Parts: sequence; structure tokens; C-alpha cells
Amino acid sequence: MKSIYLLPLLLIFALVNETSAGAQGDPNSQFIVLLSGSLASNFREIDVPVETGVLRLQFNVKFSGELELKVITPLGNPLNLSEPNVSVTDSKDGRSITLWDPKPGKWKMRVSGSGTFSAFATAQGEIVVCCVQFIDRAGVFAIERFQPTRGVQQQAQAFTSGYSIETIEFQMIDEEGQEIGPIKFRQTDYSNASGFTLFIDIPNLNFRIRARGRDISGKEFQRVINWLIRPQPPDAPGANTENSPQLVPPNQFRQSDREAIVGEQQIIRAEIVSWSDEYLMTERGNPIGIRLKYSMSVPAEGSYSLYPHLYPESINAGVAAALSMRVHRASVDPLPDGMENQDQLFFGARAMFKPGQVYNFTVDLIPNFVNYLDHKKEFCIQRKAYSQQGSRERFERQVTSKLKLRYRFTLTGTNLDRPQPSLTHNTYVPFVWYQSYLKEGAVDCQ
Repeated sequence: MKSIYLLPLLLIFALVNETSAGAQGDPNSQFIVLLSGSLASNFREIDVPVETGVLRLQFNVKFSGELELKVITPLGNPLNLSEPNVSVTDSKDGRSITLWDPKPGKWKMRVSGSGTFSAFATAQGEIVVCCVQFIDRAGVFAIERFQPTRGVQQQAQAFTSGYSIETIEFQMIDEEGQEIGPIKFRQTDYSNASGFTLFIDIPNLNFRIRARGRDISGKEFQRVINWLIRPQPPDAPGANTENSPQLVPPNQFRQSDREAIVGEQQIIRAEIVSWSDEYLMTERGNPIGIRLKYSMSVPAEGSYSLYPHLYPESINAGVAAALSMRVHRASVDPLPDGMENQDQLFFGARAMFKPGQVYNFTVDLIPNFVNYLDHKKEFCIQRKAYSQQGSRERFERQVTSKLKLRYRFTLTGTNLDRPQPSLTHNTYVPFVWYQSYLKEGAVDCQ
């Protein structure tokens, strides 16, 4: 089968407008519910699960006929529209109710009366599900630029914010919000809790993709991708009647297709069981960076590529550029499968880690203002990189600062990869590092 390579995640997230903008008109909001229907002197209750951390919740209904919208709180009572955190906008053909700082739980939209309606609820919070893309032999296509064929298994990829999600599943729903069927899927890469590979058995109906699950506090969440997918018949001109090719991320072991299942799945994250930090010392006893030590276990056998990120606690553009840290050397014991030597660890290699084994890492990090010349076995100071007007003065202030800094620490694909990073146990002084490099004979990089 042909292989299609995964686009870089940062580029994927640039496409967030495709699913977050639209009827709600707010690029920071996402659909929880999006459906249409009709009533004849009766009512319909629509579940609206709200997770922890939602800043704003909005309920909207557009209708023709004699219809009414009420919002029911998780306690089962109608929402008091006179509360100070509630705003209501009525028109001749609709109603919009906005609620700030909503209580987590299962809310409901109750639409009653007679007529046709379209209803949606949106949330502005930490959880984002977006950027669904279809995989075809001709490439990777945004959801609105590709028309799948009925009866074909179409591969796709979807992305989430990742941090706050504990479990997730994907489903197909019709225009009335009813489930058509589950979607088989798997986490694309165990080093990334945000990416998922979907295997969609394309139905004969128009459909949307819905994601649902639980956040890290156990509360339910739900997101609906607003684009309505309209499958084409197999005999349509240019219709692809073959199953889509296997998606293979670059430099990664292919996770087995049998790992793709239907239903709710827990997000796979490696677990850091302990960690510490200390000054990185030269053979002469000069401190030149940070030595990070941590022990890690994994819940499932698979490919992991784990890269630590350290940057100053008090951050601005100048500090981030010069004083953020990068990997100089690293080692792990025992050596995981797929690695021939320690030098591969953080430089593009991916290794196969196994559960039931604790892996002990030692990672040496140096500040961005220096570079290591491997052919000379010496360091140099990257002063020229900060030679632009204003940058040079800021660079000199930062590298000669005697302030004690703690560093924020995250580790991609682990339980430490979260919005509130951990802080180093020790403090570090940039001027001490700078003086040490001069003592070691470092000169300006050429």
C-alpha cells in the first residue's frame, strides 16, 4: 500500500478556522451540539455535556413556526435568565442564551412547540477538537476539500487540544444529531496525545463527525465538527472506490492496525514516575547548563519520541530566545528497542518502549546562546544571532543577569505535558553559565 506522510502538527492547527468558525461566528468556540429537526405540538430535549474549564456556553435556536427554547441546568431546573452571568437575545425567528462560567455537567436544550428548527450549542474552553483531514492516494485534504465515496473505508486524521482529555471516541451523526455509527480509530502516535487516525466506513447518508469522552476530572465533553460531509456515489465521475492508503508518520514505527477499535478509548501517555534537576558541570567543575534526570514507564507497547522543553519561568521574547534550553546529550537505561546508540535518543529517532519496564533518562541541556562544535569539541557563544538593533543589548542583559531563575519543564507525550508546566526544583543564574563558558575558552561563533 502507498504511504502518506503526516503533516506537521503546527501546520495542522493553523487550519483551526475550518471547524471552530461558522454559525457561532467565534473562532474561540466549538460546537457541542449542531442539528436540525421539526416538532408537531411536542418537545425535544437535547443533551449538552459541559466539561470542566468552560469559560462561556452559548445555546442557539433558529426556527420557523411557534417554538420555544428553554435551558435546563445539570440540577434539572430551568436556567434563571435573570442571573448576572446570563445574557439573552431574542428575535422573531430565534433565541440565543449565553452563560459565563457554567457549572460542569449535563445541560439540556428543551425545544417545544410546532415548526422546524436548527439548534446548536457552543463552548469556549480548554478542549478543542478540530482539523479533520482525509487521506487519499493523491495526498492529504482538508475536510471541505474532499468528497468521500459511499461504501469505502476512508482514512482520516483528527487533532485535539490533548491536555485536558482523558478518554475519547468518534462517531458519525446525521443532520438531526442522531448517531449513524461508530468510527474505528486509534491514537496515531503515543508521543502525542493530540493526534488520532480514523477509519471511516462511509455511509450512504450525509454525516458529521462527533467526538465525545471525558476530561481529566471525569466530566463528559462533546464536540461536533460543523462541516456536513456529503458522500458521492461509486459511479460518480472521479469517485475513488478503493479503501484509502495507510497513514505512516515519518520516522515512526507503524502502530498495528488492530489497535484501531470502536468505542471510548483512554488516551495513551507515558508516565514520569520521578524526576530531578541539577547543574550540568564540565570536567573542570564549571556549571554550564541543566542536567535533567527522570524515570519513565509506559502503559502500552509502542513508539515514543519524548523531548523535554525547558524555558524560564518569567518569560518574554528576549529571555525565551537566549535562555531557553536545548538538548546537548542524553542517555537512557535500559536502551529501548529500535535504538542502536544513545546519540539517537533526542535527534529524530523513535524507539519501541515496553510496559512493565522503568526507563531511566539523563538529559544534559545547554542554553540557546551557546553552540557546541562537535568537530572541535568546544563551545562557542552565538552573539551574532542577536546582533540586530535592540537585540544585542537585550542579549547582553540576559546572559549577564544575576537573577536566579527557575525553569518550566514539560515533556511531550507524558503526564507532564500540560498547560501548567512543572518547575525545576533548583534555581539557575545565567551569568554563572556565561562566565563558565568564558572560563572554558568559548569565543564568538563564526
